[in-house]
Amino acid sequence: MQTNAPPIESIWSFSELRAHVGLPLEGAITPDRLSEGTPPDLLGIVHYAAAWGISDDGYRSDLLSAVGTAARKNLQWVVRQYDDPLDGWLAGPDSTGARFSEAYVAFSCMRMAADEAQAATLGPLHRPSDGPPPSSGEDLL
Repeated sequence: MQTNAPPIESIWSFSELRAHVGLPLEGAITPDRLSEGTPPDLLGIVHYAAAWGISDDGYRSDLLSAVGTAARKNLQWVVRQYDDPLDGWLAGPDSTGARFSEAYVAFSCMRMAADEAQAATLGPLHRPSDGPPPSSGEDLL
């Protein structure tokens, strides 16, 4: 994987994403395949869902551990930019179906990857509702 990343606060091209996240596993879902079930307002990041949308928690966690900080921060930034359309789709009518499309699962897992990357940044046992992390152990008493 490359070390010089494009700007974190930008949508990386598929080739830039592959260079910093790694090549997909053989048989992994492709952006073209995911495009079929993706809402139009999320098509611009379908390649992120293909790269990060790993349904196995262990493999997804391993990928997050293996990539550089820039790739993790970029994923978090992208998900924040698309938060409303992601909420609209992932919490909408498609969320109540008996079966989920490959695209729905990949985008859900991409969001889980961003959440996991954010949690790793905050540290253990910190929930966003708790406010900022305490500065010392004394603050916990």
